[in-house]
Amino acid sequence: MARWQRKRSACPSCTGDRAECNDPEHDWYAYRIVCYRTMAAAAANAKWERLHADAPYHDGTFNSWVEKRSDAHPFHFSEGVTIGVSRHDMNPDDNFLG
Repeated sequence: MARWQRKRSACPSCTGDRAECNDPEHDWYAYRIVCYRTMAAAAANAKWERLHADAPYHDGTFNSWVEKRSDAHPFHFSEGVTIGVSRHDMNPDDNFLG
């Protein structure tokens, strides 16, 4: 019963207390949350995109790049590739960002 009551009194937009959310006398202040891990991953993804802007298709070896997709170069740089970040160099021999 208590869980149902909490769910019923929750704001559908932010899940906060509906009485508080509906009160126009409350001031709300914007804030930001900074995640340097996410920031580093986004920067790496942007660099990966820039590196392949002119020749985005490869042959699967990541060594041969061309401007247009073909049978010989069927893979777009974004297909099947996930760029993550770690506090440790997971593959020091893979200098894929140059």
